[in-house]
Amino acid sequence: MSRRALPTGDELQFVIARVGEREIGLSITQVERILRYEAPEAWPAAPSFVAGRIHYGDGRVPLVDLRTRAKLRPVLHEETRSMVLATEELPMAVVVDQVKEVMRVDSRTIQPASGESGPGVPAEAVSGLVERAGRRIAIVNAARLLTGAERRELLEALK
Repeated sequence: MSRRALPTGDELQFVIARVGEREIGLSITQVERILRYEAPEAWPAAPSFVAGRIHYGDGRVPLVDLRTRAKLRPVLHEETRSMVLATEELPMAVVVDQVKEVMRVDSRTIQPASGESGPGVPAEAVSGLVERAGRRIAIVNAARLLTGAERRELLEALK
């Protein structure tokens, strides 16, 4: 007698990062590069939520510090990283305290976000929650990381 495998949901992969005491997950398709943190260059025209710009590829991209957005004290240490995000609308990178792992998640185990926000992340950007081994991870859509007003402000500053 053969046993059939039970049907499973799609397996998704997320880059898990820590900001303060909380964790966020970004789809691996939305993370272009993970870089060791280097202080950004000053950018006088930058909106208040942008820490500056970093060199990436042939240009520079705005750097958003999620700790600052979450009203946490800025702390830099060996594990601090800049994650360059692959967003269609505008180039952007974010600062996180630590990139922990790439996690495989069965799509059926992702719970509704229920209006919960991640650290330095608006509630509209959180598309779901994953609970695993006592951890609660906010799944973040990088394309919604900025509010509409912030997106317009950043696009104006980039002109």
